[in-house]
Amino acid sequence: MISGPHLTHTDSGPTTMNPRTKPRNIAKVLAFAVIGLVTMNCASGSCTTTEVEKEAITHRTDLTFDQHDDTYDWLFLRSYDPREKSVIDLPLYIGDDPTSVELFSPLTHTAIHVTPSLQITSPAAHFGPTLVIGEPIDDDDNTDEEDRRFRILLRRADNEDSDEPTRIIDLDDTKPTALHLVADALYLGAGPRLLWFDLTSDDPSPQELAHRSGFQHKPYDLFAGTDDHLVAIDDEVAPFFADLLSLDERGHPTHRADWTLPSLVNGGYTDAALVDGPGAMDYKLLMLSNYGVLDSSGQHISALPIRGTQLGANPDMVLPGSAGGISVLHEEVFGDADRPPSLAAGKEYTRWQGIAVSTKAQRLFVAAESRGLISFPFPFSSGDEGTLHDLGGDCLDVKVTPRGIFALVETSTTQTELVVLQWDDDSLQIIARHPLEGRYADFVPGQSTTVPSQ
Repeated sequence: MISGPHLTHTDSGPTTMNPRTKPRNIAKVLAFAVIGLVTMNCASGSCTTTEVEKEAITHRTDLTFDQHDDTYDWLFLRSYDPREKSVIDLPLYIGDDPTSVELFSPLTHTAIHVTPSLQITSPAAHFGPTLVIGEPIDDDDNTDEEDRRFRILLRRADNEDSDEPTRIIDLDDTKPTALHLVADALYLGAGPRLLWFDLTSDDPSPQELAHRSGFQHKPYDLFAGTDDHLVAIDDEVAPFFADLLSLDERGHPTHRADWTLPSLVNGGYTDAALVDGPGAMDYKLLMLSNYGVLDSSGQHISALPIRGTQLGANPDMVLPGSAGGISVLHEEVFGDADRPPSLAAGKEYTRWQGIAVSTKAQRLFVAAESRGLISFPFPFSSGDEGTLHDLGGDCLDVKVTPRGIFALVETSTTQTELVVLQWDDDSLQIIARHPLEGRYADFVPGQSTTVPSQ
């Protein structure tokens, strides 16, 4: 049972819209946060926010969502504008019927990182959709950037009667660079250190899982996982590092392996998904990356095999490439205007914004802005061509959960829609469209990226 006021949006069926052709680039990891208050008005059937006061800080806003119970789903959408220095998150409740979506009031945070996660499996945890927020402590004695102290707040996304956190964990001088919540375990990237907290404890303290000594400016800042494994990734500037953890039913970890990922041609990794393979210890780590050199730029998705605790990729490899059994989907655009781009689908180069896998449909979905949504066979081979799907606007992000396949589509410069999709008989069908007030940039990434039920 969901408590608190909410708005119900239902759908009258698919509609036809003219796709926008203007390419857009959305920074998925760099933004600004608001320190202040927001008032919300939902009386008219749509929620609007009014900024009361603010103080800007530069930060990263990696959001992750973790689904641990198939009785219902929560999705979170993120909106931010670096010029306005604001970050707003919109909780969405998806029930048994994904054509009906319940909107809760938008939440504004003082966050460096915000991690929404569903917590209903343990009485010691925080029931309901819980937002985990890493923030600097703002007080008169904590203004020096080098000496700032930090804390973690846990907030209920569906408790619209109170903005107060349900729990506060002090981090002192440990600065969070990524957060991820799995059942009772909270994972924290803290620069080159990988930490975790047992939230069943009355006074949880950080426990160290890994420390990349000598790489102070190489933070853990990206997570990808399944129900029983989690990969923590350093995704910027070679050498790229990653650590494999196995998880028990409580989400508690055992450190299994540390890896060096393949290098990139002047680029970085921007998204990741961990996908179960056919064997008990057989996985694919999908890595989305982009790059730029003097006369060209491009993007690629590499499928790095994992067998047991071994990463089947040579750390000396430089992607894009397909040596050593690595399958790569690759696109490239050239500085020479007379040279056509090398594309996997369509005729216009646009940025790949996000990835999601449906193992039931055996498809990899890629959000490709004004090109729409691209689907590839999964598993894919190097050079596979994709299929374009017109969703009536720019496809900003895509997500697969036990409730369905969801795309975030921008239909105008001020409005986005949640488009609900279904894969049937080797084709993608639109089964619902839910207009949203305002423009949202992306879904929260996380473990629901790959599920066998859709």
